[in-house]
This record gives sequence, C-alpha cells and structure tokens, in this order.
Amino acid sequence: MNPASAAGRIAFLLTFFPILEQQDGEWTWHPALQKLAKLYGGRKRFGDALRLRIYASSWGGSLNPHLTSFKAPLASWTNDLVLRDWAGTMLDNVNRSLERDFYGR
Repeated sequence: MNPASAAGRIAFLLTFFPILEQQDGEWTWHPALQKLAKLYGGRKRFGDALRLRIYASSWGGSLNPHLTSFKAPLASWTNDLVLRDWAGTMLDNVNRSLERDFYGR
C-alpha cells in the first residue's frame, strides 16, 4: 500500500469511525479506534483527523460536555510511546478550552 494513500484513507475513516464509547459511566476510546491508533497513530494525518473530531466544527450549545468526554481517553494515551506527545498536547488544549468556556461565562 502506498504510504500517501494510506494516510488519506486514515483521514477519511476518522470522519465517521466510532471514536468513543462509555463503559460504566467512563469514556474510553472505541476498540476500533484503538486498532487504528496502533497501526497509524504515528502518522500526522491520524492526529489531524482525530483533532477535527474532538473539536467539532458544527455544534449547538456548549462544547463542554463533548470536550470533557475526551479528557480520560486522551490521558490514557499520554504514556503511549507513539501517541504521548500528540495526546498530551490535545489534553492541554482541551483543558484550556474548558477553562476558557467556564471563565468566559
């Protein structure tokens, strides 16, 4: 498989792929996304496409519940050898976004 082609496919898959699930009241990465992350998590397009899902471009009302659901899953990747830098940066961004929304009211 052509690496450029694979990167494009990953970005496409992440536009509709299930990314989170709730287990016992806690949000976790969907197992299908975990598999993709193991295979393609080191590719820039994976992180870019997942970021677009986390920061939805079309949303009604406060993003706080949506963003809050990503805190634990992102934290779970901060120890991953491949995804830790991306996950740590995204977790910081999510926390800052939540603080801005909270204090902006």
